[in-house]
Amino acid sequence: MPFPLLRRRIDGGLLSQLLDDPELATTLRTLPAPALRQVILRVGLEDAGELIELASLEQLREVFDEDLWRSAQPGQDEAFDAARFAIWLEVMLEGGESLVADRLALLSEEFLAFAVSQLVWVLDLALLTRWASDPNEAELLDQIVDAQLCQELDDYLLVSRHDRGWDALLAALLAMDQRYPQQLSGLLGRCAAVTHEEVHSAEMLST
Repeated sequence: MPFPLLRRRIDGGLLSQLLDDPELATTLRTLPAPALRQVILRVGLEDAGELIELASLEQLREVFDEDLWRSAQPGQDEAFDAARFAIWLEVMLEGGESLVADRLALLSEEFLAFAVSQLVWVLDLALLTRWASDPNEAELLDQIVDAQLCQELDDYLLVSRHDRGWDALLAALLAMDQRYPQQLSGLLGRCAAVTHEEVHSAEMLST
């Protein structure tokens, strides 16, 4: 298997030559996902933009499965690492907004809605007026929106859950809005349903 050769070339400081080396580029695309992830970890995710640009969509799907679910300690259940997903978005954006939009649009809507919902709440603008008129729901909405980064996008209000990742996620979603507006609408609708369920679950727990 040619993986050791690829590893030596990267370790030797020649990552910048990867795009000009057809042999190494072909080797990269034939790597199984665990091996590709090890290459990315060796380089460092923040510095692996060129590798990620060359990787196939199927490789990225499998690497996401390997890389984005982690356990805090051995023996504990794995949990989705939202901060890590934000770094992935930042790195993919180095290849351009069109590239990240194309990659995200080909991922499953179920996975993408789950991942996006870890970084932002998505509120349906059509429901905000009705929710705001209900004292119980208005208080919960104030807790979500108060002092948070937010942005209207299409028929929704996006509100950040975390400081990190906001700029990258917003740039990625805006790029999807330009290239895949129907897919983005479906994605935001699913995210809004998640947020709506959270709001009402919090309301039930507070009563």
